[in-house]
Order: sequence, then C-alpha cells, then structure tokens
Amino acid sequence: MKVIGFAGTNSAGKDTVADYICEKYSYKKITIGDIIRARLAAEGVTKIDRVVTGEYQKKFVDKYGKDYWIKEVISEIKKKGWKKAVISGLRYPIDVTVPKKEFGKDFMSILVDADPKIRFERVVSRGRYDAPKNLEEFKKQEDYENKMFHFDETFKLMAQRIDNGGTLEQTHTQVDKLLKEKGFA
Repeated sequence: MKVIGFAGTNSAGKDTVADYICEKYSYKKITIGDIIRARLAAEGVTKIDRVVTGEYQKKFVDKYGKDYWIKEVISEIKKKGWKKAVISGLRYPIDVTVPKKEFGKDFMSILVDADPKIRFERVVSRGRYDAPKNLEEFKKQEDYENKMFHFDETFKLMAQRIDNGGTLEQTHTQVDKLLKEKGFA
C-alpha cells in the first residue's frame, strides 16, 4: 500500500496535485474536508464555508481527540481496500504523524505551497460567496486557520515540498520526479 498525504496553504493547489496523481498513477483520493462537508450536509446545514467546517471539525476534535478525523480517513481507506491512496487536506500535526505511524515507509507527506498573491487570485477566480474581498482579508483568514490548526507545526513535519506557483506543466514535472525518486510512481 502507498499513501500520500498533502498539506498546504489555502488555494495552494493540494487538490490539483492530488487529482493529477490520481489520474496519472491510479491513486484514489480522500479528503478530510469532503468527509466534514458531507456530514454537515447530511445534518441539514445549508451554509457550508471555511468557518463552519472549521468549527465542526473542532467540535469532534474537542470531543474525541485531535486524531479523530485522520483515523476516520485511514479507516475509510482500509475499508475500501485501496492499494494507493491520496489524503488531501492534512491540517493538524497529528494528521501527519498518525498515517506515518500506520503506514511507515509507505507513507509520504507533501507540502504544496504558492505565493500568497497567486493563491488569493485563485480563491477569487472560483467566485465563491465566501471569498475574501482583498489580499489583506485573505491573509487574516489564513492567520485564523493557522491558529486553529497549528499549520506552522504541521508544515514542519512534511517530508517533501512542491511549489505550485508556476504553470501546471512545471508542477506536474515536480510531482513526477518526486514520485519516481521516492518509489511512489
């Protein structure tokens, strides 16, 4: 079994990189955020944004521990019998350490990042109702999330880094090289 976990700043392209790996290398993708949004929708929540999902995630973490969501993801991967999986959206440091302990050398963590201005432009281009109005507001949202999830600590634990600030072709070249070098291709 091979499992790749992604963390990254808001709109850095975690899912873009994860989707590329799934398409080219036949991995299956699961995200903590998708699990959270599906549960919120099942509970009838209609306004689902970053603040709502963050608070919902925190509620379960406070009740069951910081490893709750990553254990749910690992359980789902095993239940489905996936041989190659991508976990997108690692947030807490424990989201890195638990799968590392569970899968050992068959787990690789990757930080996806890009310049804040590029990431802000990506958020705005999506046209979502909860998009920040300007770069300053975008950075304030990031500060809030960093405090909530301890992203700085999580990012320090990541074994590899991909800069997704260039073209898709440049990013794909980085990904291909990394996966081949580390035996995950």
